[in-house]
Amino acid sequence: MKYFPKLAIYKASNVTYEPATFTARSYNHWQFCKVIEGQLIFNTYPYSNTTRRHISKVRDLVASTLNVNNITFVEFDLNLQHIDKLTDVYYWELVYAKRKEEEREERRIERNRRARERRQALRA
Repeated sequence: MKYFPKLAIYKASNVTYEPATFTARSYNHWQFCKVIEGQLIFNTYPYSNTTRRHISKVRDLVASTLNVNNITFVEFDLNLQHIDKLTDVYYWELVYAKRKEEEREERRIERNRRARERRQALRA
């Protein structure tokens, strides 16, 4: 990522990182890095393949160039822009994890149902 001194930000294609505020955005709307209650929160949810690359670029920049060590990585499908409390961050991370677990369980049940139908069809 290239540093623009007049703007005081790092930029690459469709991703910006502001080191003064520790905020990062993908496509100017998906905020995935933010300081909340003194803690640097880094949302690693892959909103898209491009955003996945954006997250990787900013994470590498923060970890190597700026020597920031106190980073909390979370994953949930919400923009950090409107989240201002750590309790909200952890709440949404739990909600997202529960939703993913429910989706995995639904897929497992569906796989078992299809396997049962195949076995019954073979017996008939």
